[in-house]
Amino acid sequence: AADGRSFATQLLMREESAPMLKELTARVHAAGGAACVQLTHAGSFADRNVIGGRQIAPSSTFNPAGMDWPRAMTADDIERVADDFAAAAALARRCGFDAVQIHCGHGYLISQFLSPATNLRRDEHGAATTEGRTRFARLVCRRVRAAVGEAMPIVVKMNLEDGFSGGATLDDAVKFAQALERDGTVDLLVPSGGWISRNGFFMLRGPVPLKEMIVANKKPVQRLALRLFGRALVPAIPYEAESPYFREQALVLVAHLGSGLPLCLVGGVDSLKVMEGALRDGFAAVAAARALLREPDLPKRLQAEGAEAAPSACVHCNLCIVGSAMAEEPVGCAQRGEVEW
Repeated sequence: AADGRSFATQLLMREESAPMLKELTARVHAAGGAACVQLTHAGSFADRNVIGGRQIAPSSTFNPAGMDWPRAMTADDIERVADDFAAAAALARRCGFDAVQIHCGHGYLISQFLSPATNLRRDEHGAATTEGRTRFARLVCRRVRAAVGEAMPIVVKMNLEDGFSGGATLDDAVKFAQALERDGTVDLLVPSGGWISRNGFFMLRGPVPLKEMIVANKKPVQRLALRLFGRALVPAIPYEAESPYFREQALVLVAHLGSGLPLCLVGGVDSLKVMEGALRDGFAAVAAARALLREPDLPKRLQAEGAEAAPSACVHCNLCIVGSAMAEEPVGCAQRGEVEW
């Protein structure tokens, strides 16, 4: 959806993107890998200058990312966006993707429905009940399943908690996961946490490269907000080596779910010890990001070195985050010399 973008260069899953996407998946397959695309809509923190109008959201609650208020979605908006997710997933399948991930966390649109802080609706989509706050997410999952068929895996990224007062809690996450398990539309859960526009490093941990983020930000209002409130908006949370920081909360989901909905551990996964421990704990898979930016061949190295393998060489400086947060800047690893600040 064009109105779901938070920056101008964000990929739109439309037919004009198909040639590039087909080339991308072909290259991944040629290298022996499988490709999964993450589908999302920014909701309230879509960029007004990019989308050319007012953002949509479950309710008209204050958006700290743009210092504005979005428009509450109508019933037609809800149907349209659910169909957009389905159309995007169908395109992904035609372009050779092996799986699709529906982003239901981190403060994006679906997460905004799941959170009582941003969902003040009093209709059937309201956050007052589990049925209400999960209704839109489950609708999207059903539409996507219908669009891609039974054979294509659907992954859901979700929040274990929003990480701020008044947001969704671990108890809410358990109820959402159980609802997805009952529906039978999803094949894998990736439980994470945090909120992009309120506490971005809740999902990352380690030092916050605030100075570099200010320099890279081209928007005067956001640059000023980072200068004045950056430490409050993006609080640093220490990173502990070989200690996956969502493990304990995610284990609560493992305990409350049956065998029908496996979980993937994410959050500081950077060593063979952590990966094997996760499998022993009952997780079906693990996910890594920064560790793979630092060492793209990390899985092959761990496989070759076995029990003697050293953890990832990533030092969690988080300078790679600048490029992912500021679309004009490249995404890469400062330790490898791919970006400089």
